[in-house]
Amino acid sequence: MNNYGCAPSPAHPRPIVLINGALLNKYANWAMLSPLLTAQGYCVFGLDYGGSSPGPFHQTGNLRDAAAEIGQFVQGVLQSTGASQVDLVGYSEGGMVALYYLNVLGGDSQVNTKVALDSPVRG
Repeated sequence: MNNYGCAPSPAHPRPIVLINGALLNKYANWAMLSPLLTAQGYCVFGLDYGGSSPGPFHQTGNLRDAAAEIGQFVQGVLQSTGASQVDLVGYSEGGMVALYYLNVLGGDSQVNTKVALDSPVRG
């Protein structure tokens, strides 16, 4: 995860951004899935967002601020990989925060697909 030298391939042209749930960090949520996706040839990125603590608990802050932080991270991924869009995978609250980023903060132009796993949203 977070290999900024990764170049998307024709088979997998969009980097995947993994968004953890509340009170979790990228390692707790994605330690198993990230290496599997990387082994399949995807460029995989994840962030610890939504809180000021350097410790293991994240996404304890304001959801709107967290969505903006995800947007900034997506911008960095797009710049480093040269891709024009990413795919988002959010677990639990990560799926809900991603929805705010897409629908309110204009992230829809930078995201091709959003997948929400066990997220507290309908549809």
